[in-house]
Amino acid sequence: MSLQDQLQQTLGTSTIIEHELDGGGMSRVFVATDTTLGRRVVVKVLPSEMSGPMAVERFKLTPAAISKYRLGFDALESVSAAASDGTQES
Repeated sequence: MSLQDQLQQTLGTSTIIEHELDGGGMSRVFVATDTTLGRRVVVKVLPSEMSGPMAVERFKLTPAAISKYRLGFDALESVSAAASDGTQES
């Protein structure tokens, strides 16, 4: 099963994954639609092969930093959620 299919299965019907964007750096980034709010969103995923402790900490800090400082992302409306599936490789 592809990562996109796994992600869709995890998110259920509240978020519909449309496609993956290129150039996500250490993460993979998907364009999706939040069916509850009726708006397009971006879902950022840290693949398991990149989930060492330092990468996970950096990944966790990104949404808060973007939300607080907007970090030059003029098109970014807001960060609406950040979550984990609870798994992490050492």
